[in-house]
Amino acid sequence: ARSFHPMMRPLLVLLLSQVATAAYDEAVATSALYYASAAYCPPGKVGTWSDMSSSCSASTSGFTVLNTFSVSPDDDDITQSTHAFAYVGVDSERGWVVGAFKGSNQTADFATDISGGLRLFSSCEIAGNNFGHVHKGFCNYYKGISEAGFASAFSSALKANPTYTPIMIGHSLGGAAAVLAAMDIHAQFQVQSVVYTYGQPRVGNYDFSQDFSSAVAEAYRVVHSSDMVAHLPYCCVGLSGCRKTTECPYHTTDEIWYNNDMDLAAGDTYVTCDGGEDSSCENTINLSISDHLKYFEIDVGNACCFVDGEE
Repeated sequence: ARSFHPMMRPLLVLLLSQVATAAYDEAVATSALYYASAAYCPPGKVGTWSDMSSSCSASTSGFTVLNTFSVSPDDDDITQSTHAFAYVGVDSERGWVVGAFKGSNQTADFATDISGGLRLFSSCEIAGNNFGHVHKGFCNYYKGISEAGFASAFSSALKANPTYTPIMIGHSLGGAAAVLAAMDIHAQFQVQSVVYTYGQPRVGNYDFSQDFSSAVAEAYRVVHSSDMVAHLPYCCVGLSGCRKTTECPYHTTDEIWYNNDMDLAAGDTYVTCDGGEDSSCENTINLSISDHLKYFEIDVGNACCFVDGEE
């Protein structure tokens, strides 16, 4: 049996304790949600981190934006109405290097477009690395951001702050991009990120979901009750649930399901679901657009930006 030098044992115990105690953190989830919301703001406002709402400013105190990436839409059906946008920055208060991604502006159209995802899954190659079967629209959306320099900028920010936690964040389509970004950063720079997403669709197939789990330090896919986008693209339902075949969409783990209004002040709680496809969690209920738009009592698409000059 392999033995460890006595000087190595304290470090080994520390590393094992960190792995064992890694768990979903509501405080992280609520703070990270504002970074997802800020990605919906106009790029110029994000670039200067100015004129944000008071709640957004308070929840992102200590943050400095370093880079923004805005990519014009291509002719792909999923992204034609949505400019790809992401930003990288450093949160000195929480010790995070943040990568955050914009979601879709038109949720209903987005949901309609990706509902036929079974026909749109194909090989996804980014920066020379093949991530397997991924929804074509999601792959193209993040690939444009990566080619604009996101991955190298994120790596540089982490090298400048080596004790900080790398965290990828996104809502809706932005959640899919955050998942692919974590895969990209791991493939290019061997960095394992923490990932928090909200209302994330199914990004790839079962093999992709397994590869993703191996590529990240922690990942939490937060779902608000009957959020319809979390059900899309539809999986291939078999006798024992969603099938794990090459052509079939399959969720990444871990799902954190709030089957309520997500009102923490009222004591609303969550369930940590079993794997990517838990038949006892959000797969059991009907679909709702309104649940997709609001998380933790926050209107995600508008929480950080002023509308018509008002908060």
